[in-house]
Amino acid sequence: MNKKAEVAFNNNSSELIISDLRIWVYLGCSLEEKHHKQPISIDINLLFTTMPVAINTDNIADVICYAKLTKLAKLAAEQKKYNLIEHLAANIHKAIITEVLQAGYKDTSLKIKVTKMKPPIDGVHGGVSFIYNV
Repeated sequence: MNKKAEVAFNNNSSELIISDLRIWVYLGCSLEEKHHKQPISIDINLLFTTMPVAINTDNIADVICYAKLTKLAKLAAEQKKYNLIEHLAANIHKAIITEVLQAGYKDTSLKIKVTKMKPPIDGVHGGVSFIYNV
């Protein structure tokens, strides 16, 4: 993407939100968790302080492909076994922000939310989440 890929919009912003990407990973500290994959949900939120040019061009070359972002998140999550949800979220963030910056979106912030959907804790039915927002 070139420098023309963003247009100023009077201090407005826009967001790309990918919600509830579900994958199975090794995540946890107990022996049982270390030996069995479990479901997690990932939310990816990109905040653009400069509007992507694609709002005017309708051209895929002028945006960050969200299919690629989901693939990067999945690769980061599946590349190894994780003890902690915090470390997993940070690795997903690192993989995606690297792609975003290489695509030329310098004024973009990224928030990653990882939810461990079935933590081994009695009474927790909605999962446990960690949000990494740098």
